Amino acid sequence: SSGINAEYGDYLAIARHYESRGKPLQCGVYYNKAKEYGKALHYLIKVPPNEVEDALDVAIEVVGEAHKDTLTHQLIDYLMGEIDGVPKAARYLFNLYMSLKQYREAARTAIIIAKEDQTCGSYRAGHDVL
Repeated sequence: SSGINAEYGDYLAIARHYESRGKPLQCGVYYNKAKEYGKALHYLIKVPPNEVEDALDVAIEVVGEAHKDTLTHQLIDYLMGEIDGVPKAARYLFNLYMSLKQYREAARTAIIIAKEDQTCGSYRAGHDVL
């Protein structure tokens, strides 16, 4: 068990290092490894636009591991654009529902994605989602 504590301490130290350097993506990654899910999500939804895709992949993992409704709702708000005014691609919502094993919501989201793809003329992409 001392190995686990050392690992936890190392991850926290690395997270704090990135925190002091103003690197929210890396900070979130290491808070996640330390199982500090609230802190991880806090930083992952504050990344600059060029890091959003990578941060969302980690954030979905964080929420899937945490099993806390408050974090789930916080991420959904972020995905819907309620935090920064920028709605994210529906596929992230789909991935979130899949990670939470909320298959009915995932199916509804997949239908929305497919309809969006068809509206944009991407029939192949729309069909692939379904």
